[in-house]
Amino acid sequence: MFDKTITDHLSAPAVRGTFTRGTALSLLLRGTDVSYRVVAGSFALYRLPKSENADFRDTARDLPIPEILVMGRRSQNVDIRRSTNDIRPYKVLERSKFAEATRDDLNEILRTELTANAASAAPAQILRNAGDSRSSIDLRGLGPDRTLVLVDGRRFPTIPTFTLDNLQPDINAIPLIAIERVESITSTAGGTYGPGALGGAVNIVLRQKMRGVEMRGTAGLSSRGDAGTTSLETMIGLRSSDDRTGIMLVGGLRKANGLLRKNRDYSERQRKLQFKNDPAGYSPLRYAANSGGFYRFTDSVTVYSSSGEPLRLKPEYGGANLGSAYSYLPSSFSGSRNEAITLLQANAGKLTFDSAPDLRDGEASLLPRVQSEAALVNLDHRFGDAFEVYVSGAWLQNRSRYDFADGEQTVTYPFAPTNPFQQSVVFTLPRPDLIGLYTQKIVTTHMTTGVTASLGGHWRLNIDASLGRVRVSNASVNSVVSFPLLNALLTGKPGGLDLPVVDPLAPEAERNAALLAYRETGRTSQVLTNHFYDASLRLAGPLVHLPGGPLTATASAEWRRETVPETQRVSNFPASKRVLDNSPRQVQVASALLELRAPITGSDQRLPFLRKLEVQLALRGDSSRTLYPTSFGSILPGQEPETRSHRLALTYTAGVRIRPRHNLLLRLSSATGELPPTIRNLQSTFGYFVNSDALLADSKRGGRPVGSERSFIFLYGGSPDSPPERARGISAGLVLNPDPRRWPQFSLDYSHIHRTREPYVLSYIFFDDENALARVPEVLAREGSDPGRLRRLPLTDADAALGFTAGIVTHVDGRGVNDGETVLKSLDADLSWQLPATRFGIFDLNASATWTSSLRHRISGTRLSTERAGYADGPVKWRGVLSLDWHLGSSSAGLRANYTGSYRPIYGSPADAQYNPQILRFQGRQRIPQQVTFDLRVGQTLAVGVGVLKRAQVELVIANVFDASPPITADPQTLGYSTYADPRRRRFSLALGTAF
Repeated sequence: MFDKTITDHLSAPAVRGTFTRGTALSLLLRGTDVSYRVVAGSFALYRLPKSENADFRDTARDLPIPEILVMGRRSQNVDIRRSTNDIRPYKVLERSKFAEATRDDLNEILRTELTANAASAAPAQILRNAGDSRSSIDLRGLGPDRTLVLVDGRRFPTIPTFTLDNLQPDINAIPLIAIERVESITSTAGGTYGPGALGGAVNIVLRQKMRGVEMRGTAGLSSRGDAGTTSLETMIGLRSSDDRTGIMLVGGLRKANGLLRKNRDYSERQRKLQFKNDPAGYSPLRYAANSGGFYRFTDSVTVYSSSGEPLRLKPEYGGANLGSAYSYLPSSFSGSRNEAITLLQANAGKLTFDSAPDLRDGEASLLPRVQSEAALVNLDHRFGDAFEVYVSGAWLQNRSRYDFADGEQTVTYPFAPTNPFQQSVVFTLPRPDLIGLYTQKIVTTHMTTGVTASLGGHWRLNIDASLGRVRVSNASVNSVVSFPLLNALLTGKPGGLDLPVVDPLAPEAERNAALLAYRETGRTSQVLTNHFYDASLRLAGPLVHLPGGPLTATASAEWRRETVPETQRVSNFPASKRVLDNSPRQVQVASALLELRAPITGSDQRLPFLRKLEVQLALRGDSSRTLYPTSFGSILPGQEPETRSHRLALTYTAGVRIRPRHNLLLRLSSATGELPPTIRNLQSTFGYFVNSDALLADSKRGGRPVGSERSFIFLYGGSPDSPPERARGISAGLVLNPDPRRWPQFSLDYSHIHRTREPYVLSYIFFDDENALARVPEVLAREGSDPGRLRRLPLTDADAALGFTAGIVTHVDGRGVNDGETVLKSLDADLSWQLPATRFGIFDLNASATWTSSLRHRISGTRLSTERAGYADGPVKWRGVLSLDWHLGSSSAGLRANYTGSYRPIYGSPADAQYNPQILRFQGRQRIPQQVTFDLRVGQTLAVGVGVLKRAQVELVIANVFDASPPITADPQTLGYSTYADPRRRRFSLALGTAF
């Protein structure tokens, strides 16, 4: 049953094969604005409201204005709906990517599906962040702080840190069932989205205004029986009969048991690889000094000669030369002293690589335990066709726990009675009594209320206000340096009154009991809160009608503020308590945007390269004010501290696309973006330095080092005059078959991003003297062109008689000069092909690949430019994903291949280049090999017929089907494996979903 007026404009390719009536009709209507419903056994066709038609491709019927301004559309997205055929190279992940996900959370999905996401590891996989379960997206490898993350086009509160940074919002707790799609632009987009979008932007569009109930539960386990995961997500939508009023509720719970270190052998394999390729470099002293890492303690008491010479026993033990600089005892050794000496002689030149156990039988973590909860709510009501009001809220909680173990490493003098050797030795021994614990909880709340109004003439107005908060709680329990124990191990005598002697070669029980007497632990806790406020106004509609359609304008104004109140970090030690203040800070941003979309010509244009010509232009202004404390860092005597910063940014987005042929779209765009200086970019400190290092030689004073004749004041860090970072991105590409029916859609886009005015940032302002002093030679070299950075005493006659041409240096301004830059060149390819339907079903082929040909970076204040693409601290050069999905009636299946190209195990950054020679010696090869994994998905819809529950979907996923192991990385600063891979290896998950 149908009305001919709704089908006259339609055409469809023939459907051949054997199908049910419903399947055949779905195939014929796919990609149209018509659907069907079954009424009394008959099929009734009806036209879809545009808000329900996710696949309708005739976008000319919709004005390119923010989705929230379209009355009745099931979205509260305040951005214009983007598509893969847009003027700019957007990538859109539709709902099916999340409904059939082979990954646990949103961060994992975006790491694999967005091939331009250069994040080499989740935060929890980074050694210095172990236990951090938040999300982190790094488009193009320019840094997560240069990728803007939005939810429904709106900013969420950012995560404050104790070092005065603000990190990306944590989106990991968002239930996957609540996601409509994710739109990403992988090039500079400040002219559209504002500060921070230097590398691009990701917009998570949530489902809204749905009707019914949907539920989905999953349970997963690795093939080794560990790393279990469970999740439960529910969405409930109620609508009035006239569809004017509705409420939607979403709930989500996810648990991940983490992964224990003892259940994977990455650390053991890393140590074996290091020792095999460089036995001499494996000694603990050279290990830490040359590699930038730390010694991972094995299941043994290991002894090394401090000098590297062969170990020689004392005469009372026979005076034998062991012929090697190292040996070991098993940590479980329980024999006599003489038996220990005999075993050391037998094990000379040997080492063990198994990880040391701890008191809880190896409960130390490789991945943290994580639990996240979420609750989302949306209420909306439409008054006639003119007004719509809404209230939406989100509560997201992400908790994690990470357990870690420790050990002891110390020098023992030759005269120590516990040292059986004639020379100083280094003992490394496990400390089963030292168990560390790190916990983190991130709670994000966000609420928005607003109104949308129709002004006539297709013009729409939206006003809304948001408030939110992020509360970050961190706590840790870990061992602290025990100076009595260090003294006891050094001398072989008790470390104090009533304290025992610690003999590393004693039986295990005796040794552990002695170590336990020296155990000292510290507890650190802190809570940081960021209060978020946002108010915005949007106005959009058509201005004039052009040959290709209406010229539309979108104007918006926004005011946003984020405030972090004063807080403290409290550290409790056995004999002391330390409290560090974290002063309040605030960021305020006022913005104005005007975006125009002009379809200048239509498809009837005779000249091919003017056919369907459309132009986009967006102009944006952002006024950013930063209020920051004076208690962090110092200023020169007699100067007033700076406590505020004001920066103005004017950015743009401009682009054009044409359709010279019906199956070809060409596009070209350019955009700029800015990032205001952070507090760490703005603040500085100073110190009085005495120096004798020849690297700081003053050529005007006969090569005498600066600071060798008298102390000098050195000012370093950021500068209150720091300008904002700036980036310009250019994209050019093509789309073949932009409106696919029978043939594949293929896009190819080239991106070039040039980022300038990059600041020099200290790792931590109080403890970076060494790195800061390394800038002194550069200041000396620039004295002629930048004399204000150096102050000297007047040249004396005595100095002139010695041939000196300038007085003694008294002040050096080594603050960052903000002249760093990065140049990125990349190519993105995407393929989407729904093969013609047959009796064997429907096949969908999708592929994405990114080639980062170059990412050259020059650090501020230097002339050295280095390549980062293809290195351990930059994006890999090649990343790709290929998927094939099949549907037939109630059955479905999918096969997916994930590809990560090879990369060098060393660092491109000059700051870490000192470790590269040792890393290469440990690795034994020039590259970490490429990685390919396969995921398999099988699904079935089952008829249930119990009450309102009519059907259920069951899905089995096998991730990493062939159980591929991550490549081993020999860099001591890593966890032992390439973090592009999932350390859990092969995993099974079973999902059960239903809707009614």
